[in-house]
Amino acid sequence: MKLGIIGTGKIVHEALFAMEEIAEIERTAIFARPKSREKGEKLAEEYGIGKVYTDYAELLADSGVDCVYIGLVNSA
Repeated sequence: MKLGIIGTGKIVHEALFAMEEIAEIERTAIFARPKSREKGEKLAEEYGIGKVYTDYAELLADSGVDCVYIGLVNSA
């Protein structure tokens, strides 16, 4: 399963860490708000994620993403 991730907060870091043990999950892309791009790039480097988007619609349109983990607070 090719996974896209939306968010760059602590819960995303914890989820990515936990997902490392699941061989069936391939983390392919992450969305970060433009002002959080550096955080997205750091997570991408740390967890081997190939693409960093600052437009969530582009992540959703990516044919290399089968499903999306949304790691945002309810008010976001």
